[in-house]
Amino acid sequence: MTQTEQRKQQLLSVKFSWLPRSGPVLLVSFRGKKYGFPFFCHRIEERSIKIGKHTSFLCARCTGLVIGAVLAVTLLVLSIIPPLLVLVAFCLPLLVDGFTQLLNLRKSNNPLRFISGIMFAIGIMLIIFHG
Repeated sequence: MTQTEQRKQQLLSVKFSWLPRSGPVLLVSFRGKKYGFPFFCHRIEERSIKIGKHTSFLCARCTGLVIGAVLAVTLLVLSIIPPLLVLVAFCLPLLVDGFTQLLNLRKSNNPLRFISGIMFAIGIMLIIFHG
């Protein structure tokens, strides 16, 4: 391994792990600090993504969060970090969708849960690593 590859490895390390009680966890080591992003999922079947006869082991929102986390790490590696206001705006759809559903103001759907999960993960992870 070259010295440049060793420095890159020290700068950023990403690993997915499965914990029996909480399910998937994204473990990120960035600039010497370690972060864990657990995806606590209720795993309700009607809120999970179905492809053919297969039902995802995560709900649509958590699936979006995992995909968004991978995209956020990709953006970090490419040094693409949008302005802070844009990142905050990325977090809003999940918060609005989640809280309006929690308060029984409306019923959400899986495509909205999935997309808002992706956006939130990108927004919150890049906010954490912003600056």
